[in-house]
Amino acid sequence: ITIIVDNIPPTITMISPLPDEAYYLGQTLNVKWGINDANPVETILYIGEEEINVTGKTSITYSLENIPTGTLTIKIKATDTAGNTAVKTVTIRVLAQTTTTPPTTTTPTTTPQTTPPSTTSPPPTASTTTAVIIGVVIILLLIAGIYLLRSKKT
Repeated sequence: ITIIVDNIPPTITMISPLPDEAYYLGQTLNVKWGINDANPVETILYIGEEEINVTGKTSITYSLENIPTGTLTIKIKATDTAGNTAVKTVTIRVLAQTTTTPPTTTTPTTTPQTTPPSTTSPPPTASTTTAVIIGVVIILLLIAGIYLLRSKKT
């Protein structure tokens, strides 16, 4: 009788968003990840305090409508059938939209504009996201190949 003990937690790769990326209220956030495990069973996504069961999925879109500005923590938690758990966390910045308020009196006045900090990164472009996804896929294929080679030796 051969008993195989699985004490290796799943491997989680966060594809998007990237750490410290800036988004504006009202934008749609595309959360994408990869999970590598021989026996995955459950995947939970936490966006701030909200818990979403995303078992069997690799991405989700989320509207940044009714959340406070500031930092927002996004966490993926994967558990396999042996109970091994892995967690990957990314923090992004949520900024208020730039607005201008028109004067309310006949005297010419201006209301200061709310502008994001000068260090604000623009949302990722499609080409940047595609390049990251391709890189992650290549890494996952290499890991799978190494795993297959090792399993053939034993």
